[in-house]
Amino acid sequence: IIISGITDASARQICSYALSKVGYPYSQPYRDSGDYYDCSSLAYYSWKSAGVDISYGGATTDATEGQGLDETGKTISFDEIQPGDLIFYSYTNNGRYKNISHVAIYVGNGKAVEALNESVGVIYRDVSTGSIVMVARP
Repeated sequence: IIISGITDASARQICSYALSKVGYPYSQPYRDSGDYYDCSSLAYYSWKSAGVDISYGGATTDATEGQGLDETGKTISFDEIQPGDLIFYSYTNNGRYKNISHVAIYVGNGKAVEALNESVGVIYRDVSTGSIVMVARP
C-alpha cells in the first residue's frame, strides 16, 4: 500500500519494519524484547533493520537518539520530510536534550508510526504537527 510508493530501499525497509509493528503493545520495561515497543525502541529497531545504528553514547532513548542525530548534522526541515525520517517531539520540560519526550517514524502521505503509550500501543496515524522539536534523517 504505502510501501509501494517508497523508492529508496533503506526507507522502504525502515517503514516496512515500523508498519509491521502496528498493534504491538507499548512497554518501557520490555522495550527490547521484540514483543513490546516504546517510541525510541521502535525508532531504533526500525533503523537497525536497515543497518543503521541511531543509538548515541550507548543509549537508545528518544532524547539521546535526537541528540546524536542533531550533533552529527542529520537534522532537516519539516518541509524536506521523507519516509523513514524521524520526528522528535517535546511534550514536557524534562531536562533532557531539547526536552525531547517522544519520537515518531514518518512513513509518507502525512502518516507516521509511533509507539504512543500503554493505552494504544504502536499506532499508524496522521503526523502530529504540534510540539515538534526537530526532524532528522539518520
